Amino acid sequence: MKKINYIPFLKYFVLITIFILCLLNLHKGHNWGGDFSLYIHQAESILEGTSNDLALKNKFTVENSSFKGLSPVLYPWSFPILLTPAYAIFGLNFFVFKLLEVIFLVSALYIIFLIIKANNLLSLKYNLFFITITGFNIEYLKATNNVLSDIPFLLFSFISLYYILKFLKTPNKNAWLQAVFLGFILFFSFSIRTEGIGLFFALLVGQIQYLFFVYKRGDSVLQNKHLPFILPYITATILYFILGLKLPMGFTSHFSYEELISWGTPALNLEIYFNLLKEKMFGNLVIPYIIHFILWIAVVGLISRLKKDIIFVTYLLFLVALFSIWPFTPLRFLYTVYPFILYFLIHGLLFITKCSKQNFFVKYMALFILWICLSTNIIKTFSATYKSQSNSNNVVFGPESIESKEMFAFIKTNTQEQDIIAFFKPRVMHFYTDRVSLALSINRDEIIEKTAYYVETKGMGTYLQVPIENRYVTDNRFKNMFSNSKFNIYKIEDN
Repeated sequence: MKKINYIPFLKYFVLITIFILCLLNLHKGHNWGGDFSLYIHQAESILEGTSNDLALKNKFTVENSSFKGLSPVLYPWSFPILLTPAYAIFGLNFFVFKLLEVIFLVSALYIIFLIIKANNLLSLKYNLFFITITGFNIEYLKATNNVLSDIPFLLFSFISLYYILKFLKTPNKNAWLQAVFLGFILFFSFSIRTEGIGLFFALLVGQIQYLFFVYKRGDSVLQNKHLPFILPYITATILYFILGLKLPMGFTSHFSYEELISWGTPALNLEIYFNLLKEKMFGNLVIPYIIHFILWIAVVGLISRLKKDIIFVTYLLFLVALFSIWPFTPLRFLYTVYPFILYFLIHGLLFITKCSKQNFFVKYMALFILWICLSTNIIKTFSATYKSQSNSNNVVFGPESIESKEMFAFIKTNTQEQDIIAFFKPRVMHFYTDRVSLALSINRDEIIEKTAYYVETKGMGTYLQVPIENRYVTDNRFKNMFSNSKFNIYKIEDN
């Protein structure tokens, strides 16, 4: 009797379960963030043809706010392009935007499964283990609550890796067409997040490996691939210049962040990321110091797969090197790194098991570690889901709360278009009110000098603002025009 393979069924069961759990964890509204508003604002500017105006106004915000690392002038355009159809049809609908994030996440998990299966990188059992542990990680589910580029970038990174692997192992049939398509995919990924440039390095290293270790003299594949080998780079370069002719490329302002980097940055960043991996991505596993053990095994797995997975290794090391020197260390930078750590952890466990000649203890210790990772993620995810459903009617305090809408309505109704507003989230203010805004946090004189109105957020203290309430109550330069439970609005009066 033929044995039934349940893996395909279980794969779709896992993906559907993750999709449902994501929906159950979605909150109403959106947090203050700030990045989300510029992404959506850029999508709106595509529809309205106002991208250059947006770039000029946000450049003013970036250059005149107290914190110089507040924002790039503009983000790369691929994510706003992905948002544009939804914004055109549904307008400012955060449920729709978050639903897109959920679809991107589940699609990323499916593509990861497909890459591993198509290239025979893991058995089906371990492949299923891999996407289940990854997909049930609560940090990914929480990420779908934010309209940000990290989950789309995760998806398109792995789509790019899928087509890089396919391109390198495909004979000369349709090589030109594949090369052009690969160039488009790589460019699109790079235009979601600029660290996607690492995908080009991964392709280059893969091509070098092909030339020196795979290609044999007289092989017709290479003879017909001389031009296709460089076509992805040519295609991406052409697309970059075409996009630059149509839309402003403000994301290059990221390069000015070099002044925020010091010699101590790599060591400090790596320590921060280690703690984020331990506490967030691996969820404070119950066994003390097990995260150290896991990372060492992942290194063993990486070394054991260095030749076979050189493309994955190149991309992972590029991301680690980049994030170690970047002046900001948000958890979301690890969303693309975590799957590689988990992948090499599995290979490290398999390698150690093989070296032990399938020793009973070693074999079951390997499975135990994977079960610890999976059970921790499942417990945390279902716990968070229960908590989320208990507060399902609450709107996150952010721009969609009642108090925020009252404040934005007052600004739109009672200020002039040319008025500059001081607010701790200037990009959000600009998007919601069409008023240029600055985040000013040095002193009151800076607010008086640069703006016409100051919106103070109660309970935020000195975070990107200067507390006025109860401090300058007798200051005749700040006239209170509006107040509710969350905000005070002051008009800056002339002397």
